[in-house]
Amino acid sequence: MISNKLIDKELKRLLIENNNENKITCSKANEIAKLLSIPHKRVGDMINSMKIKITKCELGCF
Repeated sequence: MISNKLIDKELKRLLIENNNENKITCSKANEIAKLLSIPHKRVGDMINSMKIKITKCELGCF
C-alpha cells in the first residue's frame, strides 16, 4: 500500500502539471482522483490548500 505522504506528493505534482494560471477544470480534477484512486474530497482539499481555482464545474458550484 502506498503511504498517504507519497499520494499527497504525487497529487501535488499532478495538480501543478495540470493547472493553468492557478486554475484547473473540474473534469481534470476528477481524472486525477480516479488516476490516484482517492476520494474527490481529498483532491478538492489539496486544490484549496494550493489556492487553485476550479473552472468548468460539472456540478455548477464554481
